[in-house]
Amino acid sequence: LKVYHCTTGQMNKFTWGQMERMSHECFMKNPVNTVARIPNPRFTKSYVWHEVCVLFDHVLPAYLMDMMMWVSGKRPIFVKIQDKLRKAVGSLDYFTQNEWVFSNKNLDDLLNKMTPEDRKTFNFNVKSIHWPTYMESYCLGIKRFVLREELSELSKARQTLKRLQRINFAVNVFLFIAVWRLLINRVAVARTLWNFLLGWAIRIFKRMPKVAKSS
Repeated sequence: LKVYHCTTGQMNKFTWGQMERMSHECFMKNPVNTVARIPNPRFTKSYVWHEVCVLFDHVLPAYLMDMMMWVSGKRPIFVKIQDKLRKAVGSLDYFTQNEWVFSNKNLDDLLNKMTPEDRKTFNFNVKSIHWPTYMESYCLGIKRFVLREELSELSKARQTLKRLQRINFAVNVFLFIAVWRLLINRVAVARTLWNFLLGWAIRIFKRMPKVAKSS
């Protein structure tokens, strides 16, 4: 029995790295309506690092948001959502953690024997798949048919994501300043480095008027 594998691996490769980058771009462009954090999909080969990321990026924030929901008198939902997502992702572990090789030589031979007209009528040439377009349709399909979200609400979801980005930036700046101030007060090397950078910046600032006059 002759078998024809219609697979992309050998003819139009799509890597985990590409999926990571493209899914991030797609969900930044078309965020989900219930977005609570900035999308940041990433893959790792380390089981320990994966569990650490899940704990700090998913589990703890889910409990924190549920606590805020409970305090505000609303029904906590984020821990349940997180549990469902982890089970769904875990069901794919066997396939994502192993490599699969399918020979599509027969498919390639068949394509070479077909006329241009037949190729248009029976279009199964995987080389024609444009992965960025495919991934955008895939992510929009998740919104529409899995999460049951209307695409007409995309503008509102984008505004929510922009607000989260501003909040995230402000929090990061605050944490950086707080940690840096702590280091300056407690660590001599950090204090010396800060004094050096501050003195260097002051000297440049004082020389700027002279440079402006000479020009």
